[in-house]
Parts: sequence; C-alpha cells; structure tokens
Amino acid sequence: MTAITEGTPHPKASAQHKLFWVAVSLKFLNGVLELIGGTTMMLIPQSAIAWWVHSHFDATLAADPSNLFAGWLTHWVDNIQRHDVVFIALYLIFRGCAKVTLSTMLLRGIQAAYPIAIGLFSLIDLWGARHLYYHFSWPLAALVTLDVFVIAVITREWLTEAKLHGPTSGPGHA
Repeated sequence: MTAITEGTPHPKASAQHKLFWVAVSLKFLNGVLELIGGTTMMLIPQSAIAWWVHSHFDATLAADPSNLFAGWLTHWVDNIQRHDVVFIALYLIFRGCAKVTLSTMLLRGIQAAYPIAIGLFSLIDLWGARHLYYHFSWPLAALVTLDVFVIAVITREWLTEAKLHGPTSGPGHA
C-alpha cells in the first residue's frame, strides 16, 4: 500500500475524485431515466404516446412548420412500428440497468467495476459512433463525446486507485 505523505491531500478529496463522483452520479441518473423511459415505452400504448405528442406539438407545427424537433417527433410517432418500440424499450432498459448497477458499484469503490464499466461504456459508445456514421445527429454526437469524457474520468480514477492501493487493484488485476 502506498503511504500518503503528510501535507498531501487525500486522493478522495482531490478535484479529480470529485469530477469522478459527479460524472458517475450523472451516469447513474442517466441510467435511471433510461429505465423510466424504457419501462414507459413498454407499458403505455403507442396510441397514447401519439395522442400526447400530437396534443403538445401540432399547435407548434401549425405556428412554425419549419420547427425541426416538432416535425421530427410527430413524424416519428406516426411511423414507428410496434417491434421498433419494443426494441428501443428493451435497449433502454438494458442500458439503464447496466448504468445504474455499474455506477453504484463504482461509487461504492468496488474495484472490479472499473474495467467492466470502461469496457461496457466503450462498447455502447462504439455502437453510438457506428450509428453516427450512418445517421449523423448532433445530440447523439454530443452524448457520445460526453461518454468518452466519462470513460476517461473513470479510467483516471481507476489508475489513481491502483497507485493508492497497490498493484492488485489496478489495470490487469481486477
């Protein structure tokens, strides 16, 4: 175990650790929102979702037919198939469960969670990057970029933990 010298701030009090805590907490909240969204998509009939979208966005489109978001959303809700809704819902539920579980493990300091989180979040981002290649969208590009940053923060925290607790807790010794 590496000793912390007197006068050196404890690594858990560092700005890097605070950034890690904030990033992983946001990942946790994102997972909760994905679970809620996926579950909602499974439980609420498509007709109810379509009614809600049209009741909130038809007036917007009437006033401004060039509103891209309202136009895209109403087009999407009118054309999506049930099997697409089920796929999206299950995908959100899986991602949400993974994010909530891994974020909880990371915040509790469970060493095995670091490489699993880095690997799984990287795979999710690779899928996102592949999707961007075929169907570019700025919101997805922003989310993928943010996720790459979070992966870097998690990796940096893992390396710091390895230095603090010795070689059995770092990369290659999960």
